[in-house]
Amino acid sequence: MVLKMASPWKDPKSGVFYLRVRVPTDLRAKVKGQTIGLPIGDKIVQAKAGETVKASLRTRDPREAKVRFSTALTALNDYWEAVRKGSQRLS
Repeated sequence: MVLKMASPWKDPKSGVFYLRVRVPTDLRAKVKGQTIGLPIGDKIVQAKAGETVKASLRTRDPREAKVRFSTALTALNDYWEAVRKGSQRLS
């Protein structure tokens, strides 16, 4: 079975690209309902976590969508890691 890499999703009606990523199963209970700030373009866009995280990439250009998707996905993966580690003492 071949797994597909995450990529921007294009809304068939509007043509706008979105980040649409499943929340890891080990984190669903912890992050469900939380709002996550994602860097998209030159702004921080708020996305709510449920079974998935979905946020508009605010572009119809496929090249720009890939760049924005990559940046937002990196930030989201960093967020998942921070949630897994929990609170850390600052010495």
